[in-house]
Amino acid sequence: MKSHSHLFEDVWEYLDFRRHKSEVSCTSPDGRMTATINQHGGRFSYKICSGDTSICTTLQIFRASASRLRAFHVGCAKMALQMKRYLRTGDEKWLKIDRPFGPLHGGIILPDGGKMWRGIKDDIDTDAWLDLAPDEEVARILDRSDRLISDSSGEVDQLIQLFRSWKILETIPLHHEFNVEVLRRRVEIVWIDQEFEDLPKAARWAHALVEAEPFDVKNWWWLADIVGRLEGKAAAVEIVREALRRHGPDFTLYYELASLLCDLGRLDEAKEAMLLALKQDPFALKSALESESFALIHDYIRELKERDWYAPTRDPLEEAKD
Repeated sequence: MKSHSHLFEDVWEYLDFRRHKSEVSCTSPDGRMTATINQHGGRFSYKICSGDTSICTTLQIFRASASRLRAFHVGCAKMALQMKRYLRTGDEKWLKIDRPFGPLHGGIILPDGGKMWRGIKDDIDTDAWLDLAPDEEVARILDRSDRLISDSSGEVDQLIQLFRSWKILETIPLHHEFNVEVLRRRVEIVWIDQEFEDLPKAARWAHALVEAEPFDVKNWWWLADIVGRLEGKAAAVEIVREALRRHGPDFTLYYELASLLCDLGRLDEAKEAMLLALKQDPFALKSALESESFALIHDYIRELKERDWYAPTRDPLEEAKD
């Protein structure tokens, strides 16, 4: 495996290849084998050669992550081993290898030999943002920022890590200020850091983020929070209503709307929002009754338990514990 594991050794080398090159090659330390990978369309071809003999296969373009690069390196090692066995024995059976890169070939092989393709919901890719960063410099900065946040533990340490992460984000060139990946990280830090002072700038970032990704409900939560801190809770209410118009019905948005309306003393509107929230998720009624945020409408929430539409069987989370 050592012979070829240095090809795309890290995500940055891989991303550089994806963006700027059509072919990359490397030679084994003993000079006997050369591996070459070409990208064309949505696929790669990978070839390992020794003299006039070669083994070639194709695989899907994959998103950069440690697990996918490891799967790639394992495939490289398998192909190198097959070539070594051919060179020792001369048996051409070693020149034939099926799916050495495993899932990177795409699809799942079924017992009958067919393929089943997985949808994106079945294979959530937390590293997708790497391909959306405008260049390697920005991708590295965002990665360092993410690692600082993920490494924090405890309230004090988290504040220190937030500060360090923010300082790293400030090194991003100004012309990338409104890149969606940059916006997402800055807005999330502002949302966590309730002492952040430049709220007008933060609000501009949050507005830009929801315009770029109105389908992501978290973006609307963050915008409502920042606007609420800047202009008051009545303004936050309007943001949440706009979110419901553009995003569509969502339990968490109705729940937040009910909380804001309770704080403003607009109880009839709060009851209406709570009703819509619980119709989205009836199992949230118990937590709503336990929350001080809804103390002013607890009697109304208890009444909802008696309504005909409220007939949940058992909370699926409770069932999962059994």
